[in-house]
Amino acid sequence: MASVEPHYPETREVLEAAAGSGGVCVLAHPGVYRNFDVVAELCGLGLQGIEAQHPRQSAEDCARAAQAAAQKGLIPTGGSDFHGAYSKIVNPIGARTAPEGTLERLEHLFL
Repeated sequence: MASVEPHYPETREVLEAAAGSGGVCVLAHPGVYRNFDVVAELCGLGLQGIEAQHPRQSAEDCARAAQAAAQKGLIPTGGSDFHGAYSKIVNPIGARTAPEGTLERLEHLFL
């Protein structure tokens, strides 16, 4: 049996690749990973959104993410984090939704 360590690209590389291919860069559930402190730096690298609604984030973290979005001009997104019905914790699709106006802001990026 062999073990191969995966290569994880640097954040800058990921943001550049996503932006270069027409993608939208969104910081996923910052309350879960406790990485609110990197939002300002990531904005300078092309971050366009922040997940403001997530089932594993506390109400305080959701509010903090929404506040960061407002302060930094980021698009606040949301999601259920649905990974299938056989996950340990099942969050049904639609368990958390994006704030009002998110879709229009995302559409604007592609028009």
